[in-house]
Amino acid sequence: MRQSLDDRVKELETVAAEVKPLQGIIPICSYCKNIRNDENFWVQVEEYITHHSKALFSHGICPKCYENVIAELDSLELN
Repeated sequence: MRQSLDDRVKELETVAAEVKPLQGIIPICSYCKNIRNDENFWVQVEEYITHHSKALFSHGICPKCYENVIAELDSLELN
């Protein structure tokens, strides 16, 4: 039991050491949601977070956006 607890503590310490927290003020465009990076260039939020953490992104479409896209496509078909 003691060995497994020690192993778990070591595992948690390793994981904690790998965490790279985002902190401070992040300049983000209120329209397109791009973020100004340290080199003063505007990049997509996914690129910024991936560069500053170990997070990865997969993309999908939420139900609200799906409905908006379908409505937009339907209006194009009528024209």
